[in-house]
Amino acid sequence: MCSSDLAELGISTITYLFDNSVPESKVISPTEGNYFQTVNTISGTSKDLPEGGSLENAGLKEVYIRLRNITDTEWWTGAGWVVDTGTSAFIIASGTDTWNYAFTGSWASNKKYQINVKAYDNVPNEEVAFSTRTFYIDKSSPTCAVTVPASPNVNTPPPSVGGTAVENTPTWDSGVSEVLTGVYDVTVSSYYNGTGWQSAPAWISATSITEPDWSMTIDTNAWTNNHKYQLMCRAIDVAGNWKESGYLYFTFDETEPESFVAVPVHEAYYPDGEPLTLQGTSTDPGGSGVSGVSEVRVQIQRTGDGMYWDGDINEWVLPVSKKWLLCSGAASWTYTVDTSSWPWEDGQKYLVMSRALDNANNVETAFAIGIDSSTFYYDTSLPVSAITYPSGDTNSPPT
Repeated sequence: MCSSDLAELGISTITYLFDNSVPESKVISPTEGNYFQTVNTISGTSKDLPEGGSLENAGLKEVYIRLRNITDTEWWTGAGWVVDTGTSAFIIASGTDTWNYAFTGSWASNKKYQINVKAYDNVPNEEVAFSTRTFYIDKSSPTCAVTVPASPNVNTPPPSVGGTAVENTPTWDSGVSEVLTGVYDVTVSSYYNGTGWQSAPAWISATSITEPDWSMTIDTNAWTNNHKYQLMCRAIDVAGNWKESGYLYFTFDETEPESFVAVPVHEAYYPDGEPLTLQGTSTDPGGSGVSGVSEVRVQIQRTGDGMYWDGDINEWVLPVSKKWLLCSGAASWTYTVDTSSWPWEDGQKYLVMSRALDNANNVETAFAIGIDSSTFYYDTSLPVSAITYPSGDTNSPPT
């Protein structure tokens, strides 16, 4: 056979690619083990194998995902959630190398969810050891409260404020991640920013959070005497849910209150049956931010022998057992003597002292005669008079 005959022979050629490697996929978003209020888009990447060097693959054809509510054992069908019956539905995603799935359903709060993803190549080889991603949905807001200072009136500048902050669901809550505190000076209408005061509202992060408690240290020089303050907090959980507390008010008052004795009048003499009621007034100086007087007490001393009147047992007692006797009222106070055990004795001198206590537990310690202490005399003896002139009978008129 000559060469021209060979050229006329027809030779058929087939080229094909051998690929028995399965693709490999992974979820990028949502991130593993994290908490979210919602997830609108699930996304990730896929690639076909083998790869590198002179190796070739068939290329990706499709990517599918599967969504499961682990808590309630439900599967997502693409249209709704159905109870797990042992079979599950994979739903096609958009894209291949870079893929995503737009979730149009609703997530139940405080549940644990799982995503599986698998890809097919053009052979088609099916990915069987598919990627798994677990995440949580938390739509419930934490709650918080300010509880420190515990008293509505304090007489020392608080070194910290604090309270509670908790999640309110028993399972799969994300936990409190941050507590913000608002400190407002009601007296001068200003907000504390952590270093000073300003006209605009400000939030300060708590310095310690150990659920259920939180606290925030604060410079004691930040507080001003006789000012009223308003505190509130905002708790934020890991998923970004937040809620604010109600207000807590307190007054910082380190000024002693003052009291005044009106009856008895200082250095006055009183007749039989008087004074029946001791009385006076009191005040808590410092303007609108004071805590106010809570009570007034009196102390009664018989100056002749130094004994003190005990109104509980209606007896005079030694100084070691002296008492401050509670009065009625505060701004205007009275103390009525028990007439069944009358304490006043003819010819005796008495000292009455008043002492005020305010709602911040500041107690009056400075006393001044004639202001918050008075002395008086009790005199029931009738005066005696006599005629000394003329001294006897006389026959001339007195001159």
